[in-house]
Amino acid sequence: MTDQAPGLWVRTTVDPVTGVPQAVADMRAAIVTAALACDFNELARLALAGDRPFTASFGGGEDPAELWRAAEARGDDLTADLVRILAMSWTTQDTQFETDVYTTIWTWPAAFGDGATEADWAEVADLYSAEEIAQMKDFGGYIGWRAGFTEDGDWVFFVAGD
Repeated sequence: MTDQAPGLWVRTTVDPVTGVPQAVADMRAAIVTAALACDFNELARLALAGDRPFTASFGGGEDPAELWRAAEARGDDLTADLVRILAMSWTTQDTQFETDVYTTIWTWPAAFGDGATEADWAEVADLYSAEEIAQMKDFGGYIGWRAGFTEDGDWVFFVAGD
């Protein structure tokens, strides 16, 4: 039995992604399937399946399914937002998981990347108001919900904030 969120929304598919490693495309597709089903248990399983730690909160150490259920209970459409984000453009950035070792992360949305374009920012306008986007730009970059994957398909974060 799955743990279903109560909300329903319009998007029911996401186009396949191109230009990313196959493992990233496969994990993205699995996450979209679970998010469309509002299956927090499967989303948590996918989040915790990788070799690297998963970040769902900057407080750390918390069960992602529990955090996501609580967000949905507060009225956030987190599963819908996750699907919307994964339907947007992506970017890459190098992240340091270990001292002097950098790993390329494929990140959605592209607005999170260095040098985000106005087109990248326009994509997130479905999730954030013009005022919120202006505040992020004033802050110095996108700090809304974002998802990231390593080359081998580990889902390493779905988090917002700084």
